[in-house]
Formats: sequence, C-alpha cells, structure tokens
Amino acid sequence: EFRGHDMRPDAGFFRAQLAYAMPFALAGLVEIVQTSFHQYFVAYRTDPASFAVYAVGCLQIPLVEVATASVLNVMMVRMSEHMGTGREAAAVAIWHDSTRKLALLFAPMVGLLVVAAHPIIVVLFTERYVASVPVFTISSLGLLLPVIAVDAVLRVGHLTTPASCEP
Repeated sequence: EFRGHDMRPDAGFFRAQLAYAMPFALAGLVEIVQTSFHQYFVAYRTDPASFAVYAVGCLQIPLVEVATASVLNVMMVRMSEHMGTGREAAAVAIWHDSTRKLALLFAPMVGLLVVAAHPIIVVLFTERYVASVPVFTISSLGLLLPVIAVDAVLRVGHLTTPASCEP
C-alpha cells in the first residue's frame, strides 16, 4: 500500500512536531507537580500518622476524572470544528454548555460529599481516620474547579492553529 512513498523520517517535520508538543509536555509536568506537591510537602513536614490522616482526607473520587475527561474531550473537538470555520460564538456556546453540564454533575456531588463527609470516611477507613473529615471536606470543595475547563479551552485555541505542523 505504501510502495513508491517516501517513508523515511523527516527531520524538519520532527522539529515542527516537537515544537508543537513541547508546550503540552511542559504543561503536563507542571500539572503533575501542582497536583502532587502538597502531599510531598505534608509528608516532609509531619509525622507518618499525621500524613496518613491527610492522605485519607485527600481521597480522590474517580467519577470526577472520568466525567471531566469525557465532557472536555467532546467539547474540544466540537469547539475546534467551530473555531476552524470562524464561528467563535458557537464555540463559546459549546464551552458554556459543557461548563453547565459539569456544574450540574459536580455541584450536587460536592454538596453530598461535604454533608456526608463523616460517614464516608468512617465507612471507607473506620473511626481511626475520623480526623480526616475536615481535610476531606476541604478537598471535596476543590472538585468544583474542573467545571470551568480553562485548560481545555486553551488547548482548543492551540489546536485551531497548527499550520506549522501540517505535512
């Protein structure tokens, strides 16, 4: 199927792809540090028992990542299609719609997690970790942040202008 086509690596194309991908790689590294640094800091500054209480309080809810990734992946595709055809207002409407959907899912969930923080921690980790309840309550409030989807909107802006990476 590829007979007669030049299938050798192209250094110029590789440089263009690398220049396109590096900002995303750096942003990924910053995100890893941003999401993990607090645990390293607390582990360094406290004793193991206090860190255990903190770690339990930072319980992650898998639904958040699954729902956020699903909604934002669809949003980015739809927004880039509209941005590519010059319909910025439609792209903004898609962002508003995605934000609304995430808020409708996460706001009640966060409310439930805050109200039921004590029973959740006790059921999952026993009474030994009841001191984790305040940490879990504060951590649960942070689940509202992905609703805004700023990073996905910025990626859409970058995706609509990849002219330097076209073959």
